[in-house]
Amino acid sequence: MIEFFKSITWAEDGNKAIGVGAMELGIRLFPAKSRAGIQIMQMTAGLIWMTQFLLLGAYTGAFLNVVGAVRNLIYSRKEKVKFLNSPAVPALIMTAFVTVGVLTYDGPMSLLPVAAMLISSVALYITEERKIRFLSFFVSPPWLVYDAYTGSIPGVAAEIFTICSIGIAIWRYDIRKTKNTEG
Repeated sequence: MIEFFKSITWAEDGNKAIGVGAMELGIRLFPAKSRAGIQIMQMTAGLIWMTQFLLLGAYTGAFLNVVGAVRNLIYSRKEKVKFLNSPAVPALIMTAFVTVGVLTYDGPMSLLPVAAMLISSVALYITEERKIRFLSFFVSPPWLVYDAYTGSIPGVAAEIFTICSIGIAIWRYDIRKTKNTEG
């Protein structure tokens, strides 16, 4: 089935368009008005990235995005469903990421997005914003390298944007705010 997608003549241009669509959703993600809106856009972007990675033949990235979409759905419900607050939940999700990494292993480069998804699983589960930003800063560099390796130009652009955005947020809310309260 994957070979069918690769054989379509628009696969290369379509791949770029798909990546740009996922990148655009990622950029629109955080200005959304509601947490539910953010979660829906994040899940949708993950599924679009999955499609792009399938077209690139980057199966680790593709299937990690599927698990990531499920993770986001689960995490979005943890305030309403008590048992989702158990530390076992992120442990199970992280086990799923490692399993996907093992099943789709295609050399050392495929370890990078697995590491990124493990870090993001911790970052998205905790509630303290400063820690979320700090951990999230380390999610994009492995994805950036993997995107460059697999030829996902929109992915590279999205990760550069994300690194800059998180860096600005850390400066604004964590570093500058701390300096202002000290002086």
